[in-house]
Amino acid sequence: MVAALQAHGKQPSNGLWLSKTTGRALSNGAVADYVKAGFRRAGVSGSGHRLRARFAQNRVKQQYLLTRAQLGTIWQPEEVLLPVADELGHADLSSLRHYLNGMFREFGVNGGEPVLVHGKENVDLVKELVCHLEEGNPSLIALLKDFLDKNTSKLFT
Repeated sequence: MVAALQAHGKQPSNGLWLSKTTGRALSNGAVADYVKAGFRRAGVSGSGHRLRARFAQNRVKQQYLLTRAQLGTIWQPEEVLLPVADELGHADLSSLRHYLNGMFREFGVNGGEPVLVHGKENVDLVKELVCHLEEGNPSLIALLKDFLDKNTSKLFT
């Protein structure tokens, strides 16, 4: 498209989304209209605003998991929200806090919290263990409880 504009004597702008006729950057409203039209053509209820909100929600969750993996239980909400706010160009963290709260509600509804595993060599083992625990394998649960009862003081001192 840039080459075609230049061939017709037009100098395209440095914008990401360009007008085919003028080469100038499209306004935010024009980009939103294109996105909305794409959603309609696909038969999907959505908008550019909702798409960005979902992206922000996913980034907050990813940053939370990363922060928890790095800091464990001493993490602070600002350590999760600041990098996402910077990435999205938000000056205020308050617009992102509801994504963090929503993630915690989701964890609560699902009855748990993510399990963080340090060391890739243990990931498959922990996944398998969690899978068996979620299935409610009574003999495994009894074995684990017995093991922890007998060994917790030895393991964590």
